[in-house]
Order: sequence, then structure tokens, then C-alpha cells
Amino acid sequence: MLHELEVLEAPQIADLASDARKVRVVAQVMRDESTQATAVEIRQMVGDVDDGVVSSILRTGASAAEVLQAVQWFRGGGGLEEEPGHAPHGAVKAVYEILQAEEPEEARESGQK
Repeated sequence: MLHELEVLEAPQIADLASDARKVRVVAQVMRDESTQATAVEIRQMVGDVDDGVVSSILRTGASAAEVLQAVQWFRGGGGLEEEPGHAPHGAVKAVYEILQAEEPEEARESGQK
């Protein structure tokens, strides 16, 4: 049985490549939760931020898994922020607070990220 293949446009290909990078980052993070995150890993998870933000996150000593958790919490947390006892703590909280401090004031006031 033959299946038709969908022809992808450039933006769709870029989205797939971006998703593949994210999956590789998550897989890499899960392999070694005890090693401090590198600047490259931080940029892959956080996105385009200035060097000062990366340096601040590095100074927390957070692992890549902790940075990923802070980023997820910052971006919406998948519902965890609604549950009691699931507040970020330790290095995750420190990274989360760095991300919050870098959020533009207008976005904080309007409730957007």
C-alpha cells in the first residue's frame, strides 16, 4: 500500500528542525542531571538572552535538568504552578528568578511572557 508524502514548506521544515533540537537537548539533560549546565545548554533552553543572563545562570551552579525545569516553570509549567508544594526551590528557583528579572516590565504588567 502506497502512502502519499506531504510536501513541507520551509517554515514547516524549520519547525521540525527546532523540535528535533529541543528533543536532543531534553535527552541530553536527562542523561546527566548532576553536571552543571554549560553556556551552550543554557542558550539552547532559554533562547536568545544576553551574556549577563547566561553568566548569572552559570553562577547558580544549576544542572541542565534544573535549568530546563526553571524554563518550563517560567513559560507556564504545564500546570505545576497551580499545585501546592510544587514551587521551585534551590537552583531551579534561582534560575527562575533570573528569568523573571529579565522579563520586560510591560509583559509582567500585562501577564504575558
